[in-house]
Amino acid sequence: MRLDRSIYILAFACALIAGSSLQHALVDDSFIFLRVAEHIAKGEGWQYNIGEISNPCSSYLYPLLLSGLLTIGFEGEQVLLIAYALSLFVLTVGIWMCFSGTSRVIQLLITVIVLCEPVLVRSAGMETALFLALVVWSGVTCSRGMPFGAGLLAALAALCRVDGLALFPILLAAQILSKRKGLMRLCCGYFILLIPALIGAYLYFGSLLPNSLSVKFFQSHNGWWAEQGNWVTHWIDQLFLSYLQIFLIPCALYLILKSAEIKRLVAPLVVIAFGLVQAATYTCFSAPVGYYWYYAPGNLAVYAAILLGAFLFLREKLKVIPYRPSYLIGGGLLFILCYGFGARIIPSYPNSAAYRVASTLIRSYASDGNTVASMEIGYLGYFTGLKVIDPTGLASPQALNFLRTGHYAWWLEERPDFVVSHEPAWQMEPEGKLWKSEDSAKFLRSYKAIGRSDDVLVWRRDTDEAG
Repeated sequence: MRLDRSIYILAFACALIAGSSLQHALVDDSFIFLRVAEHIAKGEGWQYNIGEISNPCSSYLYPLLLSGLLTIGFEGEQVLLIAYALSLFVLTVGIWMCFSGTSRVIQLLITVIVLCEPVLVRSAGMETALFLALVVWSGVTCSRGMPFGAGLLAALAALCRVDGLALFPILLAAQILSKRKGLMRLCCGYFILLIPALIGAYLYFGSLLPNSLSVKFFQSHNGWWAEQGNWVTHWIDQLFLSYLQIFLIPCALYLILKSAEIKRLVAPLVVIAFGLVQAATYTCFSAPVGYYWYYAPGNLAVYAAILLGAFLFLREKLKVIPYRPSYLIGGGLLFILCYGFGARIIPSYPNSAAYRVASTLIRSYASDGNTVASMEIGYLGYFTGLKVIDPTGLASPQALNFLRTGHYAWWLEERPDFVVSHEPAWQMEPEGKLWKSEDSAKFLRSYKAIGRSDDVLVWRRDTDEAG
């Protein structure tokens, strides 16, 4: 128990470090969540642009968490960092409890890996840590004979991110295979929360699923995303010693499934199964690459499977119990060193500083009622506060009707007052690969560059241009 408390204190300290050290790494999409959350907190409803009912967020749950933090007095980017830190702490405690059926060494190692996992740390501001925490805790509650609680957590995971829908069948299988009672309570806990939430979403937005799902499906078959290969290749490539780990996974799964103590390993098995199923699902549905925070569940599954397999091999095959005080001391030092220094060397989100500069420039020219168009809308939409015209369709759902016909310059007809682009031009930007030359010429006639920061260009509509 004393060690447990020490781990919780260390986890909380690491969460505080994350909350104070990762502002530079906040993901562009996290500011989409924040802008929606601010509208909710102000009583303006779930919307990105005032007066337009749409859901550009990939999560129903995360904006509600952010709006709650805003309501109690936190503000701005601080809210994103606090939400990330709290989620990371809850995830860490869940991981420690999830692997309580193994040894202290394995518990400590997997905890260290989760806290230092590069994808998770680079996902600062996003819903990723919260999502994983819900997955892990659903496995813990299921393994401890609390099926109703597991169902509720699985429903929250599904509302946190659409791939969370894969968790419920895994929990059902875990209940059945471990011959546990409580299937009806698991189903009740799940549907009693999920069904009303989805009905509410349908009545409010006119759709059960977020608009981001349609946008990402389009992206996976068009433009830059379609040229990057399949999702699973990118996922494997970003793993540490990737192909060695992929080789070790089936070996580890064999040892786990053959273990005499498999009933004590229900919680880790739920986490492992979910991560692998999620990776397979993303591959089958040709998910677009580039959204690296979606790699986190698969990464956790790989690390958990290999560590658990190694533990079982040592204990059941070699009759070695991997537990010594020196291991714990060494693991504790690794824990502190990796996280204390690791969080500070995570690179900034690409163009984050440039987008802040561009937003300041736009605000110096803008007046009430002005609009801005950009391929990335998070930083720019939040820091300018202007209505956003989104060429990719997240905040402008009508875009998909034009994009499906190859009309990538559709938003020129909306006559945005400001445009932010990149140099060299991205494929779906003016002068980009997918733009027709006549559309690019029209843009250059209608807009004048007013500033630049790194490779980010800011354009203003020429009011003297007839159109």
